[in-house]
Amino acid sequence: MMEDEKLLTIIVPFFNPGIALERCIASLERQSFSKNHYTVLFINDGSSDDTPRRISRLCDGNNHMAMLNHPEKRGLVSCCNEALERITTPYCM
Repeated sequence: MMEDEKLLTIIVPFFNPGIALERCIASLERQSFSKNHYTVLFINDGSSDDTPRRISRLCDGNNHMAMLNHPEKRGLVSCCNEALERITTPYCM
């Protein structure tokens, strides 16, 4: 396996998550699995709070994180299906 080869995409859909998303991000950052081997794909499902702005700033500073932004709520299944269409890693969760 090459040093920068991504193996896993972690899909994190959200809608006005509040502090729960902060705990999720903190948990992801504590992982012992190298950030070179995974990507986090956040999916905003029409949040009306400031979460999309916060996640966008977080993604700007981390090359292993990205965000898809839906301005209107589509639902969890739609978000996950779109993520599955976009990922390029062999595994996802």
